[in-house]
Amino acid sequence: MTASNPTHKMPDDRNVYDATRQAMQAAITDARFDTVDARFDTVDARFDTVDARLDAITAKIDDLSRQIDKRFEQVDKRFEQVDERFEQVDERFEQVDERLARLDERFFRLYQVLLGGAVVIIATLLGTQL
Repeated sequence: MTASNPTHKMPDDRNVYDATRQAMQAAITDARFDTVDARFDTVDARFDTVDARLDAITAKIDDLSRQIDKRFEQVDKRFEQVDERFEQVDERFEQVDERLARLDERFFRLYQVLLGGAVVIIATLLGTQL
């Protein structure tokens, strides 16, 4: 190694070596950062693709949700119609029950009249024999 000459201010070899080494390390670091930046750009592009796919899936899910809600409304309407029909059938059964109760009451009275008439006839026949 040669010592630097203070009158001519020439750098010594060590300073040149250090400066060269630092410049090379800076260039390598810059290249690595460029590689990392390129990879981040690739990742950003992939995220954009994923975001687009998620947006499309979200739109499909929203559409399916609307279709399901519409179908449930149709099913609910049909159940309401069936409930109304069952209420009509229940009313009809109540009317039939009322008619059967009146007929049962009429048959019971007719039974009483027939039984009373039979008792009168038997009493009359027995009274004539005695």
